Amino acid sequence: MGNQNNTYYAPVYTIDGSGYIGGWGAVIADQEEFIEKVISTGRLILLNAIVAPKEPMFMYYEPVDVEIAKEILRKATNIESYIGHESTAQLLTQLSGRAISFNRAQYMPRRNDIALIVRLNMRPSGDVKELSVSMLEFGVLWYL
Repeated sequence: MGNQNNTYYAPVYTIDGSGYIGGWGAVIADQEEFIEKVISTGRLILLNAIVAPKEPMFMYYEPVDVEIAKEILRKATNIESYIGHESTAQLLTQLSGRAISFNRAQYMPRRNDIALIVRLNMRPSGDVKELSVSMLEFGVLWYL
């Protein structure tokens, strides 16, 4: 689960002198650079699942391990939680040391949003009340 070689890919836009966005590519970043790129927008969306946008846009997903997810949660300045599973919100609160709210509102992706995806790594047979980190997988999703 997550990235095993300590290098991460992060999307970047190419812009010419006139301000024209020519496309996007990826840069290789180490752990600290990757975390800084994730939190640089100032707003982090928390989701239980990958949400498909209604308008055409690219999405880029990078799996991360629990330690990267914890650092992202600790360092993000503005978190919008759309975690619709109460046990997941409680576990994220414990991991991060900050209040992560349970919120069943519907999230609508917007271009330039960055989301931390926190989802179960298995299909439960019923409602999961007792949740552990080993039951979760984490990833960062860019809406481009």
